[in-house]
Amino acid sequence: MSDAGGSGLRAAHKPTRRVARMPEPGALVGDHYLLGPDIGRGGVGIVFEARDQRTDTPVALKILLPEVLDKDTIVERFRREARLASTLVHPNTVRIEGYGVHGDSPDTLGLPFIAMELLSGEDLEARLDRKIKLPTEEALTLARQTLESLAEAHAKGIIHRDIKPQNIFLVTQPDGTNRVKVLDFGIAKVVSLDGEEEPSRFESLTETGLVCGTPQFMAPEQAEGRRDLTPAVDVYNLACVLFRMITGDLLFQGTTPYEVAYQHVMAPLPPFPPELDNPLGDVLKNALTKIPEDRIPDAAALIIALDDAARQMGMTPAPSTTPPPPPDLELPRPLSAPPTAPKPQPWGLWLGLAVIAAVIAASILAVLVWFFALR
Repeated sequence: MSDAGGSGLRAAHKPTRRVARMPEPGALVGDHYLLGPDIGRGGVGIVFEARDQRTDTPVALKILLPEVLDKDTIVERFRREARLASTLVHPNTVRIEGYGVHGDSPDTLGLPFIAMELLSGEDLEARLDRKIKLPTEEALTLARQTLESLAEAHAKGIIHRDIKPQNIFLVTQPDGTNRVKVLDFGIAKVVSLDGEEEPSRFESLTETGLVCGTPQFMAPEQAEGRRDLTPAVDVYNLACVLFRMITGDLLFQGTTPYEVAYQHVMAPLPPFPPELDNPLGDVLKNALTKIPEDRIPDAAALIIALDDAARQMGMTPAPSTTPPPPPDLELPRPLSAPPTAPKPQPWGLWLGLAVIAAVIAASILAVLVWFFALR
């Protein structure tokens, strides 16, 4: 078993050994995660409620299904989610507690798992299914928190590439407000700060024509399958989500995913409704520009633009959720200052010279007296 180091996940590729069975509630996963009931199922894995016996804290444990271990892209995406998300510490990003492989042995291929903080609430998609659209101030607050998570990722050269309502989880706070948690960095792209891509096996797989993202919120350059992606992809994705939150409608609609993706690439923006005939609508139009070089460049810049728009509309910008940086370290100060020698005064110097001169004069006088006495 490998936890937090990632070596176990890298070993999970096309099975040549017997595949481990999916553990059941009550089993111990990764030596210290006691499995509880499943709380979610998908096409590639199951999410269980579990308890970390080291700290006696609840966690959510996502385990890949045995039948997908022969699909390299799924295993690699799972590994990348664990590795990339574990480097992000912003309070608006889901926290990764550990990852590894369950049931791995020389003759058994184990099941990769990720342990993450257990969240209570609903995703934005469920919220919009109930409410259709949100008040502008609430939408801006949720967008701001999502962008603060992305700003940390962008500063580390990570592009999410799949910002959509299902990946924006709303955690219910004790005061009834919501705290955003950004989920699923599984198809994130890593670039260095000078724009060069991180070489990876996953990127070589996407060269075959696999387009990453969700058509309803996909940036034009994603739909075109371009590889030179920048953080402006996430700006476009989030702008589509914000448009949905405020208007209750998708930016583009179609009968097939391909039709929707085509419109993101080729169709002009639809007319904006009256609720976006304002500075906020102007910011969204910029964020939805089809040419990425002409778009607001990253999450940090979009935060500034949205705050300015809110002020122009007479609203108070949503508060920041980014913790302040730690204060600069200072050298400890002594409890009391060490004694210092008094500064010499000018009169002391002259007095010393006068004494020396007097001694010399007395010596000369004594020599003269002795000399004349001999004569």
